[in-house]
Amino acid sequence: RRSRNTSPFHKLCSRISPSPVDSNSTNCKREEELDNFAASRRQAIESTILSNINELPKLSDIAGLTEAKSALLEALVDPIQYPEWFQSSDLKPWKVVLLYGPPGTGKSVLSQAIVRESNSVLYQVSSSDLISTWSGQSEKLIRELFDHAIAQKKAAVIFIDEVDSLCRTRCASEDDANRRVKTELLVQLQRLHTVSNIVLICATNCPWDLDPAFMRRFEKRIYVGLPDFDARLAMLKQRLSVSDKKTILQPHLFPRS
Repeated sequence: RRSRNTSPFHKLCSRISPSPVDSNSTNCKREEELDNFAASRRQAIESTILSNINELPKLSDIAGLTEAKSALLEALVDPIQYPEWFQSSDLKPWKVVLLYGPPGTGKSVLSQAIVRESNSVLYQVSSSDLISTWSGQSEKLIRELFDHAIAQKKAAVIFIDEVDSLCRTRCASEDDANRRVKTELLVQLQRLHTVSNIVLICATNCPWDLDPAFMRRFEKRIYVGLPDFDARLAMLKQRLSVSDKKTILQPHLFPRS
């Protein structure tokens, strides 16, 4: 995962210092800084796109997670590959999906595999990439991220990891900046239902921390749990060389719990 300090947007923010607006020259400087912000937001958004989907894993490469893979195929891949199924009926494809479960169980890899199966464009974003210390910039970055994805000529998937960092339950002590970020994200979630080429996948290890207003927006919630015995065995087979499989893997010796 990228650190928040490595994105082009945050690198630019660290170099720009605020100054009082007290002269024409200062006004010009501030306008130039705003232009730099806009350019950096575009660069930050474009840096989240994975350009070569052929390097992404296939669903068949992922051991286990049978139910999660089946649910994602039904929820996201079928509407993209077979849009006529939904155009001729009252069925509406899911636009907002939540993957939840313990850390390290394959939520990010599943989203990548779905993108490869559907031949889509992937925007892989961490919540920290959408947070800025500058007032108003986080909302603009979120809005422009969705604008960029909607403008794609093919299907696009936005994957936001650790979404609970953005969408925690509201509280009385919450500051205005966090409220504005949540409001903007809710607006964009509603906007997804007006376009046909984009879906949003969010991942979290802590679904209980999510604001109820966001939980209601997730039309499909998919649990991605720890691998069972057969999945663990398949993972071992994938990682061992062909010559070692018969000599090392003796499943009857492995603990099943």
